Amino acid sequence: MGELFVPRPWLEAALAWAIAGPGDTTPPTPVRIIRSEHGWALVEIEHAWLPEARRAWNGTIEGPSGRRAVVATHRTWGTLKDGKAWLRRRPMPAPRPLARGPPASP
Repeated sequence: MGELFVPRPWLEAALAWAIAGPGDTTPPTPVRIIRSEHGWALVEIEHAWLPEARRAWNGTIEGPSGRRAVVATHRTWGTLKDGKAWLRRRPMPAPRPLARGPPASP
């Protein structure tokens, strides 16, 4: 399994709170990261909260620690099997060049 850019518990909490309404004291539905690969993640929520999640999860979200992350929804799957198959087909990101220091002085 790939690495998330933020810790899994932080992202689950941030996504859950993003769909909470003003005055909510708890997130309205559980959010669970099923799998993540190469910056993509398959997220499980109650189907009734799908419209709210799609609205809330396109932009910047703020987690419980105040840290922010940019998220976007791409697909909706009715079954976990189809979602996992889609995630496996996602392209790997282009390799990043190695960080190099300033050029050596003559």
